[in-house]
Amino acid sequence: MAVVVTACFGTTAFGQTTWFVSNDPAENPDFAHPRDALASPMVVDGDTIEVSEGLAPYSVGPDDRFDFLGKAVTMRAEGGERPVLTSISSPLNPTSMVRFTSGEGPDSVLEGFVLRPNAYAYAGVYIEGSSPTIRRCEFSGLTTAAGPLVFVYSGSATVEQCEFRGNNPYEWELIDARTLVKLQDCVFVDNSGIRGLLRAGSVYLLDCRVENNRCPEVGSFISGMWLTVERCTFEGNSAFNQSAAEFLDVGAMFQLGNTVLARNGFRTFIRLQPWAIVFVRNTTMVQNGGEWLHESPVGATTLQNCIIWNNGPQPGFGAGTLVGYSNVQGGWPGVGNIDRDPMFADAQFRLGAGSPCIDAGDNTAVPTGVTKDLFRSPRFRDDPATPDTGNGTAPIVDMGAAEFFVCRADILPDGIVNNEDFFYFLTLFCAAHPGADFTTFAVPGTQGYGVPNGAVTNDDFFFYLTIFVAGCD
Repeated sequence: MAVVVTACFGTTAFGQTTWFVSNDPAENPDFAHPRDALASPMVVDGDTIEVSEGLAPYSVGPDDRFDFLGKAVTMRAEGGERPVLTSISSPLNPTSMVRFTSGEGPDSVLEGFVLRPNAYAYAGVYIEGSSPTIRRCEFSGLTTAAGPLVFVYSGSATVEQCEFRGNNPYEWELIDARTLVKLQDCVFVDNSGIRGLLRAGSVYLLDCRVENNRCPEVGSFISGMWLTVERCTFEGNSAFNQSAAEFLDVGAMFQLGNTVLARNGFRTFIRLQPWAIVFVRNTTMVQNGGEWLHESPVGATTLQNCIIWNNGPQPGFGAGTLVGYSNVQGGWPGVGNIDRDPMFADAQFRLGAGSPCIDAGDNTAVPTGVTKDLFRSPRFRDDPATPDTGNGTAPIVDMGAAEFFVCRADILPDGIVNNEDFFYFLTLFCAAHPGADFTTFAVPGTQGYGVPNGAVTNDDFFFYLTIFVAGCD
């Protein structure tokens, strides 16, 4: 039995109650179905609806929905469980499953569910005139014929920590947002037969992973008027017919940063509509097939601090593209550009020691407020062993999506800085072993700080003590 606690201000009640839902009577629930909890007048703004996995999925038919009805409530899975929401509809009566159509805002939250709309649902989640939050939900193994999995007809949606895996929505995008959608920490993997991954008026992708998806013979994998992508990985995505599909179709403006684009296969990687503007910075583009860029004569494209290497037979740019402080295979005119092996250290395209891309970017190209690289490590780090060849005041940003960093305190190394590293250093130091030679001087800012000099001295001891205390942060 739920305990209701409300505070009244004027005529509005703000709830603080958690209501329990289960279709297993043995769990003594307040409601047997999430639909009933949402519709109940006892459930008010500020309440939480907690849903058990129960005995079976929770289903709605053509004449009912999981409808939030304008309530600022959180409907979430019970801790450690993944309840399933599903729908029953037919070709003659397609329906949406979860609805936000009554002016709901970000405080209307759907969290922790497995969503399985049936083949004739015209939307798994339908949003009109509302701006809800969808968090930690899973869309997987779905085959739909009537519409996208998330359909934002008007309003906006924030989608966080959700997974879209193994879906086949035929001639629909996974997400269709006529207005604005923000995707953060989401995963899109192994979806196929899709018209495209995402179509929206305005798109913001942050910390997303998009891998091994396939789209049909025509159309665009991602399309929108205003696209912003930050700290994402796009790898192994392709079209069934690589001669007829674009990866990105940009209508007005596209901003891309701290991102890896690797092993993707499309006719055109980025297609710009007339007057479209593109800013690409600190992005690593490798092993992609097809024409890299198809731009309108009246568009504008700028690339800064990028690595473009080992791409397909048409890796060139449009005539109006401006490139600076980037490593471009085959070379390209522009200040600070190089044509040298980037020396990747791993399959995630991090830079290896001695890479010419280290400390070689342009600090002024990094927007204020951007402080992290693809792996959420500091975007600006100086490598004492590499001369600064970029632009700005040290530390100079690296080219590419990931900042070079070696955790020198992890001397063993095993990925962890602990007492074993310290005692191992002491062993090397007492033996005057070259492995204990870390620096010339121990005072930060002095010439030779962090640079070995061929001798093991007290400066090496105090230098190591400093970096040991700091760890790998």
